[in-house]
Amino acid sequence: MEAPEHFEQLWEKSESLFANDQSPHSSILTEIRMKIALYEAIETNGNIPPQDKHKLKSVAFGAILSTLTHLSQRDNINTYEALSLTMN
Repeated sequence: MEAPEHFEQLWEKSESLFANDQSPHSSILTEIRMKIALYEAIETNGNIPPQDKHKLKSVAFGAILSTLTHLSQRDNINTYEALSLTMN
């Protein structure tokens, strides 16, 4: 049985999916904003049962993270360092 991936490995794997993509920053940023708006719409929708809402929010959150990997790959950002800087 294969060992589960660590978050860093999963992040790098996601970045590699965008290795040859040269989308303009504006497109990536628009995509992030759209996915955040989707997350907000799920959060504020009172018609979604709680168990479904959690699953939908998890999927939307994953989509946001995926697009953030696109941006970090595009700009060659060390995300560990970037997050560490915000915590000091």
